[in-house]
Amino acid sequence: AHGGVTALLDLCTDHGASGGELVCAACRVLRSLAGVDEIRKYMVADAGAVPVLVSLSQRATDDAARIQAMELLAAIGSGDSSAREAVVQEGAVESLVRALDPSCQQMPSSSSSSKVREVALRAIDALCLSPPTSTDRLLAAGFLDRVLSLLRNGDTTLQHFALKAAHRL
Repeated sequence: AHGGVTALLDLCTDHGASGGELVCAACRVLRSLAGVDEIRKYMVADAGAVPVLVSLSQRATDDAARIQAMELLAAIGSGDSSAREAVVQEGAVESLVRALDPSCQQMPSSSSSSKVREVALRAIDALCLSPPTSTDRLLAAGFLDRVLSLLRNGDTTLQHFALKAAHRL
């Protein structure tokens, strides 16, 4: 009521100047708040949270901040169909599919980058596959190519999540 959501989103917008830990903390608080219907609707309709989070999930140099942004997008999108549609319309699906590509990671061989891909798969599941919506966008973004790549070259955990997502698709 006193501008807290906007202040937290401002921290996420300026993720370069804000420290990674500060951005992560802001995302965790926002994820807690997203559980309240009115606040989630405010985040989507008035505060402009979705474009900020899509940008953060793509451009943050800190894997932890990227993960927090993806988890928050999934939390916002799992609320109701209008919130899910807003998240999808802002390019979240394409951003999440792009995160599955190991060449887009800051350090492709690191375990944290593996965690980014795992969280991206879980967010895709929450936004597009539970219940099935936006599958056309998902397929157009090259999701199946990324899943096949993970099945061929990913570690066991990534293979498990990729297979689960393919099965749900």
